[in-house]
Amino acid sequence: MRTGLLALALVVLLGGGAAFFVLSGGLPRPARTRETVYLLALADLSVNLADQDHPHYLMASLSLAIAGERPEERVPEQDAQIRDAVLMVMTRHAYHQLLSAEGKGKLKDELAAAVTKVLSEEKLRVKEVLFTSFIMN
Repeated sequence: MRTGLLALALVVLLGGGAAFFVLSGGLPRPARTRETVYLLALADLSVNLADQDHPHYLMASLSLAIAGERPEERVPEQDAQIRDAVLMVMTRHAYHQLLSAEGKGKLKDELAAAVTKVLSEEKLRVKEVLFTSFIMN
Protein backbone atom coordinates (compact mmCIF):
# COMPACT_ATOMS: atom_id res chain seq x y z
CA MET A 1 0.00 0.00 0.00
CA ARG A 2 2.79 2.34 0.92
CA THR A 3 4.49 1.60 -2.41
CA GLY A 4 1.27 2.46 -4.25
CA LEU A 5 1.03 5.84 -2.49
CA LEU A 6 4.67 6.61 -3.28
CA ALA A 7 4.13 5.69 -6.94
CA LEU A 8 1.00 7.86 -7.09
CA ALA A 9 2.82 10.80 -5.49
CA LEU A 10 5.69 10.40 -7.95
CA VAL A 11 3.29 10.37 -10.94
CA VAL A 12 1.52 13.50 -9.65
CA LEU A 13 4.83 15.34 -9.12
CA LEU A 14 6.20 14.36 -12.53
CA GLY A 15 2.92 15.26 -14.24
CA GLY A 16 2.80 18.64 -12.53
CA GLY A 17 6.40 19.34 -13.44
CA ALA A 18 5.80 18.39 -17.07
CA ALA A 19 2.68 20.56 -17.22
CA PHE A 20 4.57 23.52 -15.75
CA PHE A 21 7.42 23.00 -18.23
CA VAL A 22 5.07 22.91 -21.23
CA LEU A 23 2.91 25.85 -20.09
CA SER A 24 5.88 28.05 -19.23
CA GLY A 25 7.34 27.72 -22.74
CA GLY A 26 10.02 25.15 -22.10
CA LEU A 27 13.61 25.94 -21.32
CA PRO A 28 14.54 29.59 -20.98
CA ARG A 29 16.05 30.98 -24.16
CA PRO A 30 19.32 32.87 -24.01
CA ALA A 31 18.88 36.61 -24.28
CA ARG A 32 19.53 37.80 -27.84
CA THR A 33 21.15 41.12 -28.39
CA ARG A 34 19.28 43.07 -31.01
CA GLU A 35 21.44 43.73 -34.02
CA THR A 36 20.88 47.07 -35.67
CA VAL A 37 21.18 47.35 -39.45
CA TYR A 38 22.18 50.70 -40.90
CA LEU A 39 21.69 51.44 -44.58
CA LEU A 40 24.50 53.58 -46.02
CA ALA A 41 23.86 54.94 -49.52
CA LEU A 42 26.94 55.57 -51.65
CA ALA A 43 25.80 57.54 -54.67
CA ASP A 44 27.47 58.27 -57.98
CA LEU A 45 30.74 56.38 -57.93
CA SER A 46 32.65 56.58 -61.23
CA VAL A 47 35.74 54.46 -61.89
CA ASN A 48 37.93 53.45 -64.78
CA LEU A 49 37.89 49.69 -65.17
CA ALA A 50 41.00 47.52 -65.41
CA ASP A 51 40.82 46.94 -69.19
CA GLN A 52 44.17 47.36 -70.96
CA ASP A 53 43.05 47.18 -74.60
CA HIS A 54 40.17 49.64 -74.58
CA PRO A 55 39.22 52.11 -71.83
CA HIS A 56 35.97 51.30 -70.04
CA TYR A 57 34.31 52.89 -67.07
CA LEU A 58 31.72 52.01 -64.47
CA MET A 59 29.25 54.44 -62.93
CA ALA A 60 27.40 52.93 -60.00
CA SER A 61 25.39 53.84 -56.95
CA LEU A 62 25.03 51.36 -54.14
CA SER A 63 23.76 50.93 -50.64
CA LEU A 64 25.43 48.92 -47.90
CA ALA A 65 23.45 47.17 -45.17
CA ILE A 66 25.81 47.40 -42.20
CA ALA A 67 25.11 45.41 -39.04
CA GLY A 68 26.40 45.62 -35.52
CA GLU A 69 25.91 47.56 -32.35
CA ARG A 70 25.03 51.23 -33.00
CA PRO A 71 26.32 51.40 -36.61
CA GLU A 72 24.44 54.66 -37.18
CA GLU A 73 26.86 56.32 -34.75
CA ARG A 74 30.08 54.77 -36.09
CA VAL A 75 29.64 54.45 -39.86
CA PRO A 76 29.43 58.15 -40.80
CA GLU A 77 32.88 58.70 -39.30
CA GLN A 78 34.29 56.08 -41.71
CA ASP A 79 32.66 57.43 -44.89
CA ALA A 80 35.89 58.38 -46.68
CA GLN A 81 37.55 55.05 -45.88
CA ILE A 82 34.45 53.15 -47.05
CA ARG A 83 34.26 55.03 -50.37
CA ASP A 84 37.99 54.49 -50.92
CA ALA A 85 37.68 50.73 -50.29
CA VAL A 86 34.72 50.50 -52.70
CA LEU A 87 36.54 52.42 -55.44
CA MET A 88 39.70 50.33 -55.09
CA VAL A 89 37.72 47.08 -55.44
CA MET A 90 35.79 48.33 -58.45
CA THR A 91 38.91 49.40 -60.36
CA ARG A 92 40.34 45.86 -60.19
CA HIS A 93 37.62 44.53 -62.49
CA ALA A 94 37.46 44.50 -66.27
CA TYR A 95 34.41 45.30 -68.38
CA HIS A 96 33.85 41.72 -69.54
CA GLN A 97 33.96 40.42 -65.94
CA LEU A 98 31.07 42.65 -64.88
CA LEU A 99 28.74 41.87 -67.79
CA SER A 100 27.36 38.69 -66.21
CA ALA A 101 25.23 38.28 -63.10
CA GLU A 102 27.99 36.10 -61.65
CA GLY A 103 30.53 38.90 -62.17
CA LYS A 104 28.29 41.40 -60.41
CA GLY A 105 27.72 38.90 -57.60
CA LYS A 106 31.46 38.43 -57.17
CA LEU A 107 31.89 42.21 -57.10
CA LYS A 108 29.25 42.45 -54.35
CA ASP A 109 31.09 39.80 -52.30
CA GLU A 110 34.41 41.61 -52.71
CA LEU A 111 32.84 44.95 -51.79
CA ALA A 112 31.26 43.47 -48.66
CA ALA A 113 34.60 41.97 -47.59
CA ALA A 114 36.55 45.18 -48.23
CA VAL A 115 34.13 47.40 -46.33
CA THR A 116 33.81 44.90 -43.48
CA LYS A 117 37.60 45.06 -43.18
CA VAL A 118 37.42 48.86 -42.89
CA LEU A 119 34.74 48.56 -40.20
CA SER A 120 36.25 45.60 -38.33
CA GLU A 121 37.72 47.78 -35.58
CA GLU A 122 34.21 49.02 -34.84
CA LYS A 123 32.90 45.41 -34.81
CA LEU A 124 30.58 46.15 -37.71
CA ARG A 125 30.06 44.10 -40.88
CA VAL A 126 28.38 44.42 -44.23
CA LYS A 127 25.36 42.11 -44.47
CA GLU A 128 24.40 43.03 -48.02
CA VAL A 129 25.48 45.17 -50.97
CA LEU A 130 22.66 46.59 -53.09
CA PHE A 131 23.30 48.24 -56.46
CA THR A 132 20.87 51.09 -57.09
CA SER A 133 22.42 51.94 -60.47
CA PHE A 134 25.06 50.21 -62.56
CA ILE A 135 26.18 51.70 -65.89
CA MET A 136 29.21 50.59 -67.88
CA ASN A 137 30.71 51.79 -71.10
